Amino acid sequence: MKFTAVFLSALLSVAAFANVRSPEKGMSNAEQLIYTVKLKMSYGNSTFTDTFPEAGSSPLRINFVKTNSCPRSPGMNVFVRHADSGQWEQTRLQNQLDYYSGGTIDAIRFDITQPYYSSLTCTWKVFAENGPVDPGFGNEEEFLLGAITHNGGYAKDVTLPLQAPKFLTHIRFEVPEFCRNLQILEAATVTEGVADKAKLINKEKLIYAVNKGEGTRISKVTAALNGIPNQPCSIPVYGTEKRKP
Repeated sequence: MKFTAVFLSALLSVAAFANVRSPEKGMSNAEQLIYTVKLKMSYGNSTFTDTFPEAGSSPLRINFVKTNSCPRSPGMNVFVRHADSGQWEQTRLQNQLDYYSGGTIDAIRFDITQPYYSSLTCTWKVFAENGPVDPGFGNEEEFLLGAITHNGGYAKDVTLPLQAPKFLTHIRFEVPEFCRNLQILEAATVTEGVADKAKLINKEKLIYAVNKGEGTRISKVTAALNGIPNQPCSIPVYGTEKRKP
């Protein structure tokens, strides 16, 4: 469902309603529109907080919608809430919004500074990645490991440490549609401090075999990346393990 909220001002009430999600022009198959918000802001500072009707897998992309009633986006800090812990965390607002939480998020907060007009009505749309997919290896299943953060340009040995070692047979990188021109040059896994290069077996889906597909217990995932300089991006990494009987 796409959720639409209307924020009348920092001092007035909020009216909200939901309607059926419709396809967005330019939206990829890997992401979906999960939320739309239209805020009417008076001059000065204001805060707006709202929950998503359903938690969205991150990373997120937030689009500012330029209109005649809102020719420029006000200054703001955007926060999202982790669905599992209820903790709020500030996002990175660059090149639209590139944010990764390590799971799913269920709420959003805008801390707004509007120094331009006596009143301004603006719209933002929130898109989320679709999350895990069937890796197509029969009795194996995929789950989210975390994300590798890339700050732009060429970077070697960008590392994702796992919270606890896991026995994995494959790893997959999900480069978001809004991280254009980012390349995964190579990937490796680390076991007890020893790195082992992973073999790319599906170029389109960016799936790598761990220990020739036989698997091993790993503590880290590393990658060499290349992208546009000074364009940060967080890349979700998924691991595949044998399904339990």
